[in-house]
Amino acid sequence: MLNSFFDVFLFLKYPLLGLFIAFAFISFFWTNIFHALNFKTYQNIQRVHKNEVSRLGGIFIYIFIALLVWFEFIQQKIIVNILISAIPFIAISTKEDLFHNTSPRLRLITMVMGCLIFFYLNPIDFPVIDFPYLGHLISVYPVGIIFFTFSLLVVMNGMNLIDGMNGLFGLTAIFQLVSIASIGFFYGDNEVVVVSSIFLVPLIVFLCFNFPLGKVFVGDTGAYFYGFVIALLTIYTFGKHNQLLSWLAVLILFYPCLELLFSFIRKISSGLSPLTPDNRHLHTIIFNELKNKYNRTKFSNVITTLALFPLYTIPTTIVLFLFPQISLNIVIIALSLLSIGYIYVYKKLNN
Repeated sequence: MLNSFFDVFLFLKYPLLGLFIAFAFISFFWTNIFHALNFKTYQNIQRVHKNEVSRLGGIFIYIFIALLVWFEFIQQKIIVNILISAIPFIAISTKEDLFHNTSPRLRLITMVMGCLIFFYLNPIDFPVIDFPYLGHLISVYPVGIIFFTFSLLVVMNGMNLIDGMNGLFGLTAIFQLVSIASIGFFYGDNEVVVVSSIFLVPLIVFLCFNFPLGKVFVGDTGAYFYGFVIALLTIYTFGKHNQLLSWLAVLILFYPCLELLFSFIRKISSGLSPLTPDNRHLHTIIFNELKNKYNRTKFSNVITTLALFPLYTIPTTIVLFLFPQISLNIVIIALSLLSIGYIYVYKKLNN
C-alpha cells in the first residue's frame, strides 16, 4: 500500500525512468523534429528564449499519468475524473503548443467545460469560506460550483503566466503540491498524500530538463493542467477537512493568483483587454533588467526564478513549520507582506 511520497516514487520508478528518457529525447532532438515537421516558430511578446524549445512537457506528463491509469499502476477515482475532465482544454492547448493558432476565448471556454465536467463526475464537499455572507452564499451548491469554477480559472491562467522562466512554473507547482501533501499527512489522509505525490513525481523529472537549462517547457497544456490539478486538490482537501482555515488555501495558491490579478488590474487600467498578452509581468521585467545589465540570457533567466523564491516558498514554509497552529493573523500578515513586496519591487523596477 502506498503511504508517502517516497512510496509513490519507488513504486513508479520504472515508469518515471521512461518519462525521463522521453524528456531526454525531446530535449536533444527537438530542433530536428521542429524543422522536419515544419512547425511554425513560436511568436509571443512574452517569449524570452532565443532558440526553439519544446513546449510539450505538459502533454507528456498528461499522457504519462493516463498510461499509469491504463496499466493500473494507479486507480484513484479522483485522478481518473481529473484526466477525463481535462480532455477539452488539453486538446485545445496541445493544438496551441504545436501550432500557436487558438484564441484565448476558445481556451477559456474549454477550461470552463473541464471544471464543470469534473464537478459533474466527482461531486465534492466544498470548503467552508471564512468570509462574512460570502461563505453562507457559497454553501448553496450551484453557487459554490460557480465560485469554485471561477477560482479554478484564476489558478489555471495564473500558472500559465509564470511558465516561460526556467524552473519558475515547476518549482511553484512542486511547492504547492508539497503544501497539500503535508496537510494530508498531518491529518493522516492517505488519499491526499498519495494523489498529490502522483502528480508531484513527474514534475521532479520534468524539472531536471527545465531548470536551469530550459530544455523543455510544459507549455499551455501543462500550465493549465497543473493549475487545474493543484486548485482541485486544494478545494478537495479543504472541503474534506472543513476545519481548515480557508485563507490558508489562498496563501498556498497565492503567487500565480497575485500575478494574474495584478496583470488584470494593470491591463484594465491601461485600457487593454485582460486577454491580451504582454511582457510586463514581474518575472519578465526582472529578466529584462538582468539581461540588459549582464547580456546573458540563460543566466538572467535562472536568476529571475531564484529572485522570486520567496513568493513560492514562503507559503509552503509556513505550512511545513507552523501547521496546524496557523492562525488567521499569520496568514493575513504573510499575504500582506508578499503583496507589498511584489508591488514594491514592481514599482521600483518600473521607475
